[in-house]
Amino acid sequence: MLNSIDPKEAFVFMKEMTIGERIQQLRKAAGLSQEQLAEKLDVSRQSVSKWELNDAVPELTKVIALSELFEISTDELLRGKSDHSAMDREAPIETIARLNCAERRIRTGFITVMLSAVLLAAEFMLLPVMQMAEKAHFGYFKTNIIDYAAEMPISLAINITVAVMAAGGVFMAMGYKYKKSKK
Repeated sequence: MLNSIDPKEAFVFMKEMTIGERIQQLRKAAGLSQEQLAEKLDVSRQSVSKWELNDAVPELTKVIALSELFEISTDELLRGKSDHSAMDREAPIETIARLNCAERRIRTGFITVMLSAVLLAAEFMLLPVMQMAEKAHFGYFKTNIIDYAAEMPISLAINITVAVMAAGGVFMAMGYKYKKSKK
């Protein structure tokens, strides 16, 4: 929602919210559930819910912990005011959302690379099976097992797996680049 709003407008929007709305917005931008936030702050989920509904206000130690967790000043959290000009820095919600998106890209790329590596290993482990099957079916076989990797359909499977692994690596690299960028 705030990704399409420029930082100055995001700051004005955040300034008009209640503390409960700011806590909820920051929590969601960070990709945290009420339960996860409660665990990080050592409070109950119901406490977080009450804060977000403006039925209660967090105690001072929790306000400080929230500001440190979301990397904003206590003034920004409590009143929506910033120590810096909104033009000089990215809105905190946008920062959290950007970092969260970058982490998801990195995690997705890493999982893709790891699963592709496992699949590639399994494909290479099938080569001796292909050799035994050829011997059983035709009575002869190739002495170099790697020669089977060049035959269809295993060569196609290996090429696709390597392409998926490379795509996962690129996705991971994009995540790291996005994490380091300002926008």
